[in-house]
Amino acid sequence: FDSQGDVFPMGAWSGESWSDVRSSIDKKIECFPNDSILVADGEVAITRAFEDIIDDQQRCHWHINRDMYHAMWQDGGTVKDSKPVRNALRALLAIELPEGDFQEVSEQEKDDIEQQMEQTEAMMTKLIVHLESKGFTVASNYLFNAKRSMFGYIRRWLKLGIICPRASSLIERVMRVLARRIKKIAYNWSDKGVGKIARIILKKFIDKKQWDQFWH
Repeated sequence: FDSQGDVFPMGAWSGESWSDVRSSIDKKIECFPNDSILVADGEVAITRAFEDIIDDQQRCHWHINRDMYHAMWQDGGTVKDSKPVRNALRALLAIELPEGDFQEVSEQEKDDIEQQMEQTEAMMTKLIVHLESKGFTVASNYLFNAKRSMFGYIRRWLKLGIICPRASSLIERVMRVLARRIKKIAYNWSDKGVGKIARIILKKFIDKKQWDQFWH
């Protein structure tokens, strides 16, 4: 998002590492604004590539809940085992921020939200210990690592009054459109060719007005 809250793509890459992506972005953007936040699904490589230029990270809530099933499955868990855990996670992650102007929210309400976040983090710790005690080591470690970045959206709101996504749904939606269109027109293309057509699709999809102006 830019300073006006509009979405813009920084590029499209195919067959390149996150470090390569970071190097490419560095050539376009000298520095990110203070208090920048990375919204991602927990991919370790992307976090490492951008950790020195972001101030916080927001783990995608949708992925945390979905991936808990896979983590418990690796520990030998079944759907029956994971369902109550995922339901508990869904309830713990459901902290809603007030709508409207941040300045109009009372200090008491802000304090209540911060307290709710702290209580939720404590309950999350209990869930982590519970999973470990039941032998779900992979799931326990997964949740422990995710917990550190679960509520970046709340901390950022309390500090700056700025709402940020708590899930990567916007990116997921863009990627669905991108994948659907590439499969139709770029089947068996090279990585370089796919990268080029992806940049065209992103420009048309996200900033159609600028795309039309270019051709006019």
